[in-house]
Amino acid sequence: MLLVALPVFAGDIKLAVIPKSAGGECWETVAKGAVKAVGIGSKDWRMVREIAGQVDLDWVMFACSLSVYSHPPELLDFIAHLHARGVGMINSAVFHAGFLTGGAWFDYRKPEPAHFAWRDKFFAICRRFDVKPADACVQFGLERVRLIRGRSNDCSWRNC
Repeated sequence: MLLVALPVFAGDIKLAVIPKSAGGECWETVAKGAVKAVGIGSKDWRMVREIAGQVDLDWVMFACSLSVYSHPPELLDFIAHLHARGVGMINSAVFHAGFLTGGAWFDYRKPEPAHFAWRDKFFAICRRFDVKPADACVQFGLERVRLIRGRSNDCSWRNC
């Protein structure tokens, strides 16, 4: 499924979910200017990467992917590539469904014992430096984006 952002009317963003199989008709609408931006959002950043290799996207959304808990080098390389292409990015769910701020669920499912152990260490580090866990999560995401903007425009992500 592709998310297609339609024009903004009276401050209200309109979104339509269009199956990938919609094909030509969908892209004709884009070409005519009725659709202002095309993008994809997913909890699995690898799905975003796969689709971005097939479709020119205007924006992407990463959920539960780029966070203080999870930030694989391959994702950072892919984000650098998207930035070089001018693709807008939304980094959502940086708290992993609230778990990193004390919630009961991790990525919208029951956490494993290892998640609790990691969170206990994270909370201890936050206390040591007098930082709220929520602030650390948000700042981490913002700092990764700042660092990525300074990277080269290497497109090696296609070979990951």
